[in-house]
Amino acid sequence: MLNGFIRSGSLHLEALQSDARSRSVVLLCHSNSTSAAMFLPLFQQALAGVVRLVAISLPGHGGSDRCPTPDGYSLPRLARLVADVALSLDADRLILCGHSLGGHVMTEALPLLPNARALMLISAPPLSQATLPLTFRPDPTLGSLFAPRLSQEQVSAFATSILRPELVDSDQFASVVSSIKATDLQFRPALGRSVADGEFGDEVRVLREAAIPIAVVGGTKDPFIQSGAYLAVRAGQLWRDTPFVLNAAGHSPHLEVPSEFNELFAHFIASV
Repeated sequence: MLNGFIRSGSLHLEALQSDARSRSVVLLCHSNSTSAAMFLPLFQQALAGVVRLVAISLPGHGGSDRCPTPDGYSLPRLARLVADVALSLDADRLILCGHSLGGHVMTEALPLLPNARALMLISAPPLSQATLPLTFRPDPTLGSLFAPRLSQEQVSAFATSILRPELVDSDQFASVVSSIKATDLQFRPALGRSVADGEFGDEVRVLREAAIPIAVVGGTKDPFIQSGAYLAVRAGQLWRDTPFVLNAAGHSPHLEVPSEFNELFAHFIASV
């Protein structure tokens, strides 16, 4: 695995890349206040030797540069940035995969990426003005999602909401805690303003009109997402005609139930 940077405009973004010399590329994007490290276990799978996995840390996260002004953290700006990264990868076969916020960013970027061959959304059912109130449960993070400085109690609640500690090892959980603490203090409030101002497209329409396979994965124990939100997903080409809501998984099924997720992920990549 290679650990380096990809440039997007004036920003250097942390990027983990598998060693595969392939022009089949899977671009991975993480959740609010985590980093590319959320996808490290995928790099240990056999698939990483066949396709090129590229996991980036959004600006203000992980080892990536921070945006010079908060407006760089709006949803439209993040989508444009991810699209720029995707186009720079020179892929013959580009597959997008986003977790939580990363999934929404990927969906927002999809209309900018006519070369995308498929999309996997993890814990990211599509949003619209109409579905927003029906998608999320009450905030389990003690108000951390869009707050700048967090108390230790808030950090703990945020981390426990992202990752069920009883399903992962202590190092994985500690990594999430560290990522939350290290996130640019301007990021969460700026993202909150962007959402409150309605700066997101009609993701429901984007998926419904998409002409590529779309896989939707969630967890039955997700503290953020209402269970019915996944069942309501409609897409032009919903992979296998159904969302996959994995038993026992919370908000991060790729880490919490890795055997089930990795099998789905491998089959999806192979089929598209």
